[in-house]
Amino acid sequence: MKFGLLGRTLGHSFSPRIHSALGNTNYELFEREPSQLQEFFAHPELQGINITIPYKVNALEACDVVDPRAERIGCVNTMVRKDGKWHGYNTDYDGFVFTLNYAGIDVSDKECIILGDGASSATVHVALEDLGAKTSFIYLVRRRHSMVMRQTIMKQLRLLLTVPLSACILTIQPISSILRSFLNWKAL
Repeated sequence: MKFGLLGRTLGHSFSPRIHSALGNTNYELFEREPSQLQEFFAHPELQGINITIPYKVNALEACDVVDPRAERIGCVNTMVRKDGKWHGYNTDYDGFVFTLNYAGIDVSDKECIILGDGASSATVHVALEDLGAKTSFIYLVRRRHSMVMRQTIMKQLRLLLTVPLSACILTIQPISSILRSFLNWKAL
């Protein structure tokens, strides 16, 4: 039986140490390229995997059974093999909702801005929607975006920073690093 974390680059991960401390010494890191995924998912010894960047959507597509919530989100971060079939779940949703509840944050009827465009942002969006929040996306500027896209996003962010919000601003990255990135673009 094998368990582990699937991703493209995992050198930063503490997952094997965490799982070992919890009693699972069979937890491994599986760094794979996109071309290796089909063969990886077919490996019969794999019994459970956590999935991280950039394979959460690919993992959903490899599942035989997908939890309805994960289907709505469009990605999975946990796969468990049961009776020879992969079952996919999105446990980030539960973690996010638990964190809000633990912190006493009520988002119902609040304007919430999600900074991001990846799988975690999609998860947060569905969770906030289920909790009754009103959500908007501000897409993070990435190097792959054109200059026109960067300028549009900067205008959105400037507008966001000048409008008073009775909201939670939720972000997957520390807000300071996001703002630092925006403020360092000289062309904008």
